Amino acid sequence: MGEDMDKEQFLRNIQEEDNNSLRTGAANRILQLLQRQRYNNNEDSVKRWIWELCQNAKDVCNDSGKVKIRIDLDESNKRVIFRHNGRAFSLANVMSLINQSSSKDRDDETERTSGKFGTGFLTTHLLSEIVNISVI
Repeated sequence: MGEDMDKEQFLRNIQEEDNNSLRTGAANRILQLLQRQRYNNNEDSVKRWIWELCQNAKDVCNDSGKVKIRIDLDESNKRVIFRHNGRAFSLANVMSLINQSSSKDRDDETERTSGKFGTGFLTTHLLSEIVNISVI
């Protein structure tokens, strides 16, 4: 009985270390991407964030197959507010952003998504290190 408990604990420890390793790797990839964006900042990358947000909105269009986008500049609070009427991020989308993988099915020929690697949203950090996401 004691030996079985040791095996179970050992397997839990392996799973925990594996999860920690995956999270650390994802965090390091995100930091590298953000640093690359900041230090390779050129005229095109300054504009890239808006293109990426529009592309993300297009990829989650609503049931009509279309998406409406609205961008507001709140100068008094120094904020850019980007809105669209597409679907909200799913849990899979959020986890893909965190893990730097794509939640988009590449085998589905009917799916017309633009993004591939789940990195486009990170370009919003060219504007600010803090990005708030909300569902209205």
